[in-house]
Order: sequence, then structure tokens, then C-alpha cells
Amino acid sequence: MIVETLEEECLLRNQLPGIIYGFGSCSDKWKKRPFKRWLKEKGWQDVTQFIGFDAGEPYRAERGDMFDEGYKKRYWLIERGLFRKDCIAIIEAAGIKPPGKSACFFCPSSKKHEIIALPDDLKERAIALERNAELTSLKGLGRMWAWQDLIAFDNAQTDLFECTVGIPCDCWDGA
Repeated sequence: MIVETLEEECLLRNQLPGIIYGFGSCSDKWKKRPFKRWLKEKGWQDVTQFIGFDAGEPYRAERGDMFDEGYKKRYWLIERGLFRKDCIAIIEAAGIKPPGKSACFFCPSSKKHEIIALPDDLKERAIALERNAELTSLKGLGRMWAWQDLIAFDNAQTDLFECTVGIPCDCWDGA
């Protein structure tokens, strides 16, 4: 079987995403390597990659610059001093809805309110990944707790208040 997605790989190997086991992020295997392979297939060599880290994330650019990947990198938002809030304002001023975060729907780094907000079909697929995984010390996609429990508890509750999302300090996750 040819594995084309992280979800397929997790199901095939009876595992959860590598980040949950402390193996860094999924970005290298599922974003960076395919991009580099595509560049190589196209024969492109003198490439400048523009990476969208905002001015509040200079540490990410510094960490990324430690690795020579054979092409130049530019951090256009950092160069111009644009923070996330500035980017959102620019996008909204253009009449466009700002995009959500760039992550898999079953990312173990998801916040509780993001899990609860998933459409039911994606919740079911995430629960299927948890149930399929051969776990020892981990409980599920939440590491020390299972997403299926969070989702079941949420479904059993009556919503008394609207979930508040987007608190500037990100210290409250809505659950």
C-alpha cells in the first residue's frame, strides 16, 4: 500500500502522529520533503522560499535558518514587522475571511476548543485513529487524555455560554 497522507500512515502503523511520541513535528515529512522533492523534479535550483512566520515568531526563523536546505529563505512578514494581528487586519480589509491554522484535523497540539469545533465527520476520523493506535503510556491524541473522552463529555453537556475564541493571551482554551 502506498501511503499518501499522515492519517493513512497512522492507521497502517497503528500509531498516532510522531509529535505525540516526541519526534518533532510532522512538517518535515509531510510539508518540507514533498516541497523539496517537487523542486528537484521540476529542476529548479535557484529558488527563494518565502516563509510566513510573523514578526512575533523570530525564533522560528532563527531555528529554520540553522538548516541549509539548498535554497534561500525569506521571512517577508518578519522583515516588514507584520504581526499576526496586522496580517488579519490586512486580510479582512481585503474582504476575505482569515484562514484557520495550518494543521491536520487530528493534530495532538490542537487546543480543546479547536477539537470541539471540528465537524462531526472529522471528530469520528480522529477517534478512529485513537482507537486504532496501539498505545502504552499515552491515553490518546491529547497525550494524557483521549479526544474521544473530551468529545463525549462535550456532547453530554448543555451549552450555557457561547465558547469565546480568540482571547489575546491564549490562556483560556474554551473548555
